[in-house]
Amino acid sequence: MINIQVTDAGFERDTLETILANLTDEAELIFGDDIDLSPSTQDAELLGVFAEAIDDTAQAVEDVYNGRNPDVATGQNLRSVCRINNVDVILGSFSFVNLTAVITTGAVVPAGTLVQDVDTGATYAFDVDTTGVGTSQTVSCTATEEGAVSAPGKVTQIVTPTYGLISVTNPSASTPATAEETDEQLRLRRGQSTAMPTQALVDGVRASLLTVPAVGKMKLWENSCGTYVDAKPGDLILPPHSISVVVTSGAAAAIGLAIFQRKSLGCTTAGDQLVVVSDTYGNPVDIYYRYAAPVRSYLTINYKERPGQGFGAGGGEDGVKAAVAAWVTTNQQPGADILTSHLMVPALLAVTGIDGLPAFAIEDLLIGRAADAKVSADLALAFNELATVDAADIVMVAV
Repeated sequence: MINIQVTDAGFERDTLETILANLTDEAELIFGDDIDLSPSTQDAELLGVFAEAIDDTAQAVEDVYNGRNPDVATGQNLRSVCRINNVDVILGSFSFVNLTAVITTGAVVPAGTLVQDVDTGATYAFDVDTTGVGTSQTVSCTATEEGAVSAPGKVTQIVTPTYGLISVTNPSASTPATAEETDEQLRLRRGQSTAMPTQALVDGVRASLLTVPAVGKMKLWENSCGTYVDAKPGDLILPPHSISVVVTSGAAAAIGLAIFQRKSLGCTTAGDQLVVVSDTYGNPVDIYYRYAAPVRSYLTINYKERPGQGFGAGGGEDGVKAAVAAWVTTNQQPGADILTSHLMVPALLAVTGIDGLPAFAIEDLLIGRAADAKVSADLALAFNELATVDAADIVMVAV
């Protein structure tokens, strides 16, 4: 009997070796104990083919079973199950820029309208149809070509003449393109998004924002008191009964709508980005939020190899740098300080020795906002800053 079944304990199946042993036993019952089933015989090879076919089928069935569990599903299976929660994988994207545009009241600037960087010639297209309000408003635009980068105040040329579009400029630099979301990042975001139906409206706002395409990471600060308070001591002062949302990316219109649909009654929004949303009756509602400011961080790791543990062969310095940079990209959130103790964990796990323990020891870890200003302490970040670490900005020093 070959065991392939779902029990209360989960999916169970025999190994290839067990399947082959069972088939061999059945063949001996049919043809007698004197049948020659040594590995070199044709009958044994045929049983091996049967066993492999059964094992491949069992593996496919197990993949289907695991594919409905977001905690273990991977690839397309994970994407499919995340769709149940209205969460799509964030694909690799072109860079984008948030413009401050002046559009005549009532005039509609269609999606696809092109604007241009006067220095580099990079062009950006309006993401959505935008209705003018007569004053400055924020508009999200996506680059038309890969690799487009624009400095603040350079995207000012209107390429597509459009009625009502008076002027554009970009107060901040364009946001670099992002790589496609990994399975780990998608799984984490899906888990956070399941809070959308909750009675805690702040959790609902957070969950709603995490379903916005390309929104990436976000942080929500809340002040439920009737007085001004510090959300992060000495850094952000929130008005009474307000929330302040910080996101890393995403279209302005979609972000504003997600906040509006989930925020509680009487709750105001704080930020430097304005989106005008219409309620059910067509009344304009001002929604404010912020984009996270990336902070390029520089590290120096002073380390000592453990003799005879194969530090270099196991990945060496390059392996440690890549692991730390990947950890920061996946786990660091807007407004969160960089803790040196947190960085040491992925660094030590990056290269293990022949005994299974880290192949090196960290003597000290220094970090700073500039290559020549690193200290042996945690790096404090403002409420609207997001730390970034590139492998090229990590220096390894053997001591």
